[in-house]
Amino acid sequence: MAERVVRNVENDYLMCSICLGRYQDPRLLPCGHSFCRQCLDDHVKQTVTDSAAQFFMCPNDRTQIERPAVGLPPKRWAEAFPVDTFLSSLVSAVMIHASTASDGETSTAVCKQHKNRLKEFFCVHHCVSACALCVVKSHKEDKCDCVSLEEAVDRLRPKMDALRNTLQKQVKVAKSLQQRNDASRMDFLDASKDRVLTELTDLETKMTFYFRTALQQIADMKSTVQEAGKSMVTENASAIVSNINETIEKFDEVCNNGSGPEIFKIVSKMETQVKEYENALKTLVMLPPRIEVHFAINRNTERIFENFPVLGSVIIQSPGHQGYVCRGHHGCSPTSAYDHANAKTTPVPRLSLGSLETARTARSSRSVSQSTNRSDFTDSPRSVRSPTRPKVTVSVQIVDQANTSWQLTGVAIIGDCLVITDAHNNQVFRFETRPSGAMPEQLSIDCPVCVAPGHGGSVAMVTQPEHRKLSLLDVGNGLVVKEFIETAKPYEGIAKLLEERYAVSCCVVDRQCIDIIDVAGTILQTIDKDDTGNMILSWPRFLSATTGGDILVSDRDKRALICISLAGRVKWTYPTNASPWGVTCHNSGSVYLCLDTKEIQVLTEAGSLVKRGFVSRRDDIQVPYAIHAVEDYIAVTEWGSNLFAPSSPRVHMFAT
Repeated sequence: MAERVVRNVENDYLMCSICLGRYQDPRLLPCGHSFCRQCLDDHVKQTVTDSAAQFFMCPNDRTQIERPAVGLPPKRWAEAFPVDTFLSSLVSAVMIHASTASDGETSTAVCKQHKNRLKEFFCVHHCVSACALCVVKSHKEDKCDCVSLEEAVDRLRPKMDALRNTLQKQVKVAKSLQQRNDASRMDFLDASKDRVLTELTDLETKMTFYFRTALQQIADMKSTVQEAGKSMVTENASAIVSNINETIEKFDEVCNNGSGPEIFKIVSKMETQVKEYENALKTLVMLPPRIEVHFAINRNTERIFENFPVLGSVIIQSPGHQGYVCRGHHGCSPTSAYDHANAKTTPVPRLSLGSLETARTARSSRSVSQSTNRSDFTDSPRSVRSPTRPKVTVSVQIVDQANTSWQLTGVAIIGDCLVITDAHNNQVFRFETRPSGAMPEQLSIDCPVCVAPGHGGSVAMVTQPEHRKLSLLDVGNGLVVKEFIETAKPYEGIAKLLEERYAVSCCVVDRQCIDIIDVAGTILQTIDKDDTGNMILSWPRFLSATTGGDILVSDRDKRALICISLAGRVKWTYPTNASPWGVTCHNSGSVYLCLDTKEIQVLTEAGSLVKRGFVSRRDDIQVPYAIHAVEDYIAVTEWGSNLFAPSSPRVHMFAT
C-alpha cells in the first residue's frame, strides 16, 4: 500500500511537464508552476531570442512571466527564480523510500505469497518468519511453534548472548596472539629474509657486471667500426715492405754463400717474386680495396632478446597455509598452497613476460554513465584512442635459421604449448608458454597447412592436403607423430568439434565443401549445397566452432564469414570489405576474424560486429593470418608485409 501511494505521488506531482522525468532542482514561477532548472533554462533559450526581452511564456498555461531581475540576461533567468522547497523535500523523501525499498527492508517485511499481509509471526522449528495466513496454512505440524516476532526475539536472546560472549572471547584470543612476540619465529623469518636479500643482491651484482661488460663490448665494437678502413692502405703497404725486405735478405744470403746452381735457381724465383710485388703495388695505388663492415650477433644473446626470461619469484609461504608468489616484474598475486619442494618450480608464464598476465588482472574498468529520467538525454559516444594492446612476439627463426622466408598457415594453443605450421618450409614448431627448461622444437612434415587441438590429451591434428592425409601429433613432451590418417579429399582447414569429430574444409574446384569426419578420417556428413542446389561455399579455408557447436568458415572468394549449423544450414553471413583469413571462437562467445587489411575484427556468435580494430597498425602486425583463442591467450601468425611474398617468422600472443 505504501509503495503504491509513493508511486502515485511521484507520477502525479513529481514529474516535470517538460522532460517528463522526476524533478531535478525545481524552480517555482510566479504563476505557480514548477520546472527543472535545466528544463526551464532550455525553454527560455529556445523562446527568447532578444537579449532585451522583458518576459517569456510559461510552458504550461502560456502566462507571461516577467524576467526575475532588471538587466539580467535571459541565459541566467532560470537560476534566478526561487527553488520550490516543497517539491525538493518531497523528491528527497521519495528517493529515500526508494533506496530503502531497494535494500530489501520493505520487501522482507511483506509476505511474498500474500502481498497484502505483513510477516508478524516466527516459526521456531523452521526458523522462518510468516504472516498469519501462512501460519494457518503451512505451519500445522506438531513441531511448528509459531510465536510473535517479539517473543521469538526474547527466546533467541540467550543464544544471541552466548554468541556475543564467544565472539568477545575470540577477540581476546586474537589480541593476545597479536601482542605475543614469538622471538624464535621472528628470528627464523628474519634469517630467511636475510638469505633471500643476499641472493637478490648477488643476482643484482651479476646483472650489473653483465650490463657493464655488454656496454663495454658495444663501445669497443663501435670504436672498431669507426676506425675500420682508415689504416687499411697503410697496413697493406707495410706488409708489402716487410715481405720485400725479407725476400732481399734471403736473396743476399744465397748470392753471398750459395753455390752456382743455387744462385741460378734463386734468380729465377726472384724474377717471379718481383713481378708479384709490382702487381701488388699497382693494385694498392690504382684501386684501393672496397671495404664493408658487418655485424654478427651472438645467437644466444638474440634468443634472450626474443624471449626474455623471468628472473625468478619470491614465494611468501607458511606451511599449511595459502602462499603468495611475488614476481620480479609485477606485484603479488594469490596462488594455491605450495610445499617447499614444488615451490621452487612454480610455473611462471614464459612467453607472457608478465605483460599478458598484467593485462588480464589489471584491466581498467569501463566508465559507465549514470542514467537519468530526462527524455532529452543523449549519450554521445566519444572516440578514444586506446593504447597499444600488450602482446608478446615469438619468432620461429630462432629454431629455423636455415630459411629466410616462412609461411605460417596454422597456429594452436594446446595446454602450455604453442604449435605452429609452416607450409612453405614443411615444418611444425612447438614453443613452451611456461618455463620448463625445454627449448623450442621443430618437426619436418610434408605440406602442413592448418592445425587444431585434437581429442584427448596434449595432441594436435595437422592437415596435409597435398598428400590427402591428417597427422596426429603428440605435443605434450615434444613433437612426435602418433598416427597418419588417410582422407578421401585434400583438406586444408580443420576445427575440433564435440563427440570426437572434426570439421574440415576442401577448396578443390567444383568440390568446395565442409566435411564432418571422425577420428579415423571417415566422412560422416558433407556440407556443400543449400536446399535449392546452389553451392554454399567458394573458398572455405579457415574453420572454427562456436560454443553452441556451429561451424564458422571464412570464405576468401565470397569475402564473408559464414556460420553453418551441423545440419548444413546457413545461420548467418557476415560480409567483409576484404579477404577474410583466420577465424577463431573464444569460449566466452567472442569471434575473432583476421582480414588482409591488417586488422582483426571481433564479432558475437550471432554475427554482429563488436569491435572493428582488435589490433591496429601500431601493434606492428603485417597481415594477420591464422588465429587461435583459448582461456588466457590469443595467438596470431603473421603473413608478412606482402600477400604475394610471405616472409614473416613472427607469432604474436595477446591476453584475452
